[in-house]
Amino acid sequence: MTLDEHTSIEAALSRLASAGAVGAVVSDGGGRVVGSVSHDALRRVPKDERTAPVSTVTARVALDAGQTLEQGMQLLTEAGTDMAPVVDGDGRIALVTYRGIMRAYRAAARASSRPT
Repeated sequence: MTLDEHTSIEAALSRLASAGAVGAVVSDGGGRVVGSVSHDALRRVPKDERTAPVSTVTARVALDAGQTLEQGMQLLTEAGTDMAPVVDGDGRIALVTYRGIMRAYRAAARASSRPT
């Protein structure tokens, strides 16, 4: 799911709930990916402030599909977020979580330790 950075926090919460999503990619008015926002970050905003745009709580970090799992974990840690969009060279977007990166890392470690 992608939200425009001008979408209100209230509207974003509604869309995430309807989709059963834990987060969304955030894009600018031109469709360029600027980061992500989690359901938890949106919920922490006081109810009387939820007319503000999601840009106020957007984690402004995006990963490149060519980065390693280690680089992805480091960038998420440095940004203080647990999710980020990954954009490939063709402009395709996926939302990954720190937990998902850890699962992939463990799977790769197990695969590399198996005898061939």
